[in-house]
Amino acid sequence: MGNPYKEDGAPQSGTVYPNTNTWGGVPRGSAAQATMGGYWIDQNSGNPTAGWTLASSAGLCTLCHGTNVDAMDKTTGEGLWVGTNGHSNAVIGGTGSAAFNVFDARGGQTGYSDNPFMHFQGMTDPADNGNWGFRSENSKAHNYTPAVDPGNTRPRKYNTDEWGVDETGATTQTQYHKFSCSKCHNPHASRLPKLMQTNCLDTKHNTWDNNYQTATSGSNNTGRSISNWTSAQNCHRLGGNDPSDTRDTPGVGNGWNKVTPW
Repeated sequence: MGNPYKEDGAPQSGTVYPNTNTWGGVPRGSAAQATMGGYWIDQNSGNPTAGWTLASSAGLCTLCHGTNVDAMDKTTGEGLWVGTNGHSNAVIGGTGSAAFNVFDARGGQTGYSDNPFMHFQGMTDPADNGNWGFRSENSKAHNYTPAVDPGNTRPRKYNTDEWGVDETGATTQTQYHKFSCSKCHNPHASRLPKLMQTNCLDTKHNTWDNNYQTATSGSNNTGRSISNWTSAQNCHRLGGNDPSDTRDTPGVGNGWNKVTPW
């Protein structure tokens, strides 16, 4: 079966993202933001593989690779997805037996902090004494740009995650992703290793935030652009210098696979 998802890509400068929730006009702040640029997963694509099975969608793949998705490496034991086999917990037909928890809330600070959890999870006072975020016009401590509309769209603290992931990072959720083989692989035309056609979540090629200021405080935030702040919503960060942003301090994270570090 062909790829039912839209094309992944790094958010680029000049793209205007609609302000569809309290996080403001940012790429992939919520499942409601469907502007091209960024990643397309089940949660913001309408679960397009619902009802698909390995047999009905991957007959071409299984001719050579077999039907044991939990061990589906070209070479046994490669562990190219953060040290284990990513197919097990992200591909149709997997059972999650080789799952690995990649969620990282960053920061780790509750209460007033310059290094808040992702999307201010668990925060009591993220960035100032009014419960607003770094980019709020009410933020007395930071006033980062771009500011978020000071009306009803202030980025308040959150205790749940709109994407449906375990925001504490304590649980490895079985089959959170149910991707088709065609989501990541193109068996006939790809020039990437392992016939990959996507590397959707690495932040180094994002240019959307190049014209906005970098963070000026916080041990994990100083000198970092918006996409790599501890409060940014990104579960598969890749550390390293942003080739398009010379101001950027290398970010934190191991990416999501060793095959296509973008």
